[in-house]
Amino acid sequence: MRQRLLVASILLTLLPAAQAEGEWQVFGHAAVSGSSSPDTRSWRNGGAGRYLDDHPRFSSHLGVLWQPTLEWELMLHTRLDSDDRGGADTLGIVEAYASRRFFLDSGSSWRVKAGQFFLPTSREAIDPLWQSRYHLGLSSLNSWIAEEFRPIGVEASWRNNDEADYEVELGATVFGGNDSSGALLAWRGFASHDRLSVLGEVLSLPDLPTLQNEFAGQRDDGSKPFGPDLDGRPGYALRARFSDRASWRLIAAFTDNRGDRALYRGEYAWGHTILASGCRLDSVGTMDACCRTSAGSLRHGLAGCGARRHRFRYHLSPGELVMATGMACVVACRTISHSRP
Repeated sequence: MRQRLLVASILLTLLPAAQAEGEWQVFGHAAVSGSSSPDTRSWRNGGAGRYLDDHPRFSSHLGVLWQPTLEWELMLHTRLDSDDRGGADTLGIVEAYASRRFFLDSGSSWRVKAGQFFLPTSREAIDPLWQSRYHLGLSSLNSWIAEEFRPIGVEASWRNNDEADYEVELGATVFGGNDSSGALLAWRGFASHDRLSVLGEVLSLPDLPTLQNEFAGQRDDGSKPFGPDLDGRPGYALRARFSDRASWRLIAAFTDNRGDRALYRGEYAWGHTILASGCRLDSVGTMDACCRTSAGSLRHGLAGCGARRHRFRYHLSPGELVMATGMACVVACRTISHSRP
């Protein structure tokens, strides 16, 4: 209910501004999907199934981008899902941010962004509202990002002169509110779908007795990936992008949420570090191609009785490859591996 009131309040606030000067862009996306399995329930209903739903699902996205001047940009992205009875299940905010660009005499520029937003590292989800340009769903790696990782903080980025032969962009982000990100990977592993979690949403966790014993302090209703920071330790992300502006682009990024791995209000502050790199080739003959690979780990230390501590480490090495022509698309995702010594 609070999420719905928040979304409604923001939209009502924007209505008077709709008459203001500047450029407005409105994006929309709606889909009906369904999946089922006779063997196990979906993870969204507390089962171990990696598919999304046990019933048909309607989802819609609405995004409003306002650029009152050349320097300023404000973005609001909301999502509405249906439940198994056709009523509203989840209404909330996917992204909400404000950004300001500072143009320098040299032709380069700085951009400062504040709010909740996706890091611009995906080579697949590049259409508005963080949708894949190449197929209906998202790769396993991007599905996890859609579920559990979306910084809430401040980003500063620098870009070179727009008239230069090559584009160079450097960025740094300080964020919080993502400490519990990693719980769904530990309980369920990777999945593949198109569902973007919203601010304050609680995601169900599979009913696994082994993890319930080892993580007995976890809240009963699941995990909240986006919300107030748990441990008070800000995380950070660094990224770099280099391209020829026409046919190819390279990107590298490093993220560390600096979670202290302790228990707070029914949630564990997972510590995760991820190093990612990617490339994109446009119009190689009649084909576009993009790829990304990542390496990292999820770390957890659980305070037990006295000085006893349990430690868990999951090693992650996901990757994706997308090749598309005007009529067809081929998507390949490397087998995801995670180990727990």
